Amino acid sequence: MWAYFWAYQTDLPADAGFDPFSRPHLTWVIAALTAIMILTCVHHKLMPAARRRMEGLLAVVLALTYMLRWIWALVIGHYQLNEMLPLQLCAVAAALDIAAVFSGKPVFREFGYSCGLPGAVVVFLTPGIGPYPVLHFYYLLFIVDHSLLILFPLIWIINDRFRPSFRRLPACFGIVLVMAGLDVGVNRLIGSNYMFLNFVPDHTFWKPIADRFGYPGYQLAMAGLLLLVWLILYAPWIAAARRKTAKTLQ
Repeated sequence: MWAYFWAYQTDLPADAGFDPFSRPHLTWVIAALTAIMILTCVHHKLMPAARRRMEGLLAVVLALTYMLRWIWALVIGHYQLNEMLPLQLCAVAAALDIAAVFSGKPVFREFGYSCGLPGAVVVFLTPGIGPYPVLHFYYLLFIVDHSLLILFPLIWIINDRFRPSFRRLPACFGIVLVMAGLDVGVNRLIGSNYMFLNFVPDHTFWKPIADRFGYPGYQLAMAGLLLLVWLILYAPWIAAARRKTAKTLQ
């Protein structure tokens, strides 16, 4: 597969990719989760100033995964606006994670927790991005950037004691709505499929839902699932806040 390390997807053999939960998929998931755990522990042992420097370095790495992807596509002559613009939800989460590192704004961290983290977890479960093999330049960048989308919220919560708040969710939902509206316009203009608003690629988490509910049914299902994910993500924090309030009143 090293012969195809730099190749664009249309130049790859039909069997170059892999199926979800196959050995290659599970291997890179285990490796990525191990790296996330190690980096979380390293971050925990650092002094506050060193933590900030580490977060800054990781933010630069996250930005580089996108810039190197664009440079690769330009060099091989396959940079296409309908594929390479940073308009997917995970790309927006990456940009706001970077902004959170350098600005410290809680709402940016909130977006990373509420949208970036679950989005990256879904990618870990259904890694279909075309026929790319694991040992491919594009796919390795893909693994790194989605691993960082999981890592940042974890180190903020575990090590920096950031506490997600459902009161910041309306702002996060507003960002999602603005991006969805922008993507609808861009998709119609250039024939792209950002945020999967036109169709769902094969071998992804959303494919069975799209087959069952059709268009625009699966978009409504996506919105409903996002609300369900938020309920799961925020239930422990709401319960903890209520317990704290109850103890204060005693």
